[in-house]
Amino acid sequence: MPTQLSFLRDVVAAAGPCATVCLDVSRDAEDAQDMIDLRWRAIWQRLAQAGAPAQIRSLAERAVGQKRGAAGRASQFMVVTADGVLLDEMLAAAPVREVADWAPLPHLMPLLTMAPPQTSHIVLRLARADADLTVVAPAGESQQEVHGGRWPLTKVHSGGWSQRRIQARAENLWEKNAKEVAERVDSWAVEIDPAFVAVRGDVRAKAAFLEQIGPRVAAKVVDLDDLPGDPDVGLAEVIARHAADDDAVVIDRLRAGLGRRRGAVQGLGDVVAAARWAQIESLVLENELSATTRLWAGPEPLDIGIDPGDLPGADAVPDRADAVLIRALAAADADLVLVRPGGIGLRDGVGAVLRYTDPSTTGP
Repeated sequence: MPTQLSFLRDVVAAAGPCATVCLDVSRDAEDAQDMIDLRWRAIWQRLAQAGAPAQIRSLAERAVGQKRGAAGRASQFMVVTADGVLLDEMLAAAPVREVADWAPLPHLMPLLTMAPPQTSHIVLRLARADADLTVVAPAGESQQEVHGGRWPLTKVHSGGWSQRRIQARAENLWEKNAKEVAERVDSWAVEIDPAFVAVRGDVRAKAAFLEQIGPRVAAKVVDLDDLPGDPDVGLAEVIARHAADDDAVVIDRLRAGLGRRRGAVQGLGDVVAAARWAQIESLVLENELSATTRLWAGPEPLDIGIDPGDLPGADAVPDRADAVLIRALAAADADLVLVRPGGIGLRDGVGAVLRYTDPSTTGP
């Protein structure tokens, strides 16, 4: 599914320079903490060599290990400026490569590459006497716990990568609560428009739920117990499949727009021009575009250019092309689809679906 970048708006709006850190914090061995300490010392040295002040390195060091996920492979991703730690995320995978970057803008591609798909969905674990409901939607809002037959609510606001996760529990007899649980699922389905509703658990409980649920939700139900293998693995595969389908829709729109020469552009020059005018709805980007490519960035997120001459009068600085583009996209509430290098043959490895075409601008 295209990654909605609005959750990064405050991060990209902050004044730089920035330290970006992606640290392997895996806890899958007896000496895990010793290994984390060693890896952090290497990151500290790399940041120092890149010119990051001691204050910045100390702020990052205080955050290392403060968030602990479950045992296993994990990464901690941070963006730090003189104002503090702007972003601190735990990801359930080890990094392909660790990052220690000191630059005008944050280097957000490792986060966007590793983060789970933003596919809205509902998961319902059913038993005869209770039910656990998890609702996942991008651009996080709140966390709620629901108890008993009357469903009293307690809200806890959350931030960060911020997916909304709602835990619901019905502790009365299932027969008395099936209708109310179904109504709650129907209500969430109206709000988040899930790609699918996954169910698992007791056979009779699932049958009771399906008898009560509305037709709109029933058409999206996936029974995880019917899938081969572990249900958690099956859930991950369903999420990945829906995310890939959503990405394919954006790529098809891009190809169609390029074919009719309206509503889409490709190539770094035309994409940068469109980004400057907040025309981009979805950016399709090859994952290795900015290994050597640089763009110029001014004080504001939409100050973006191929060279300094594109930003007359601005205090422009060069930085990684993906960092400059992502900054502009996040400020304009655009989204991002990552593709493998050469996967769809875009000029310069980048293309965009446009919100609008305005011939009066310097863009397309």
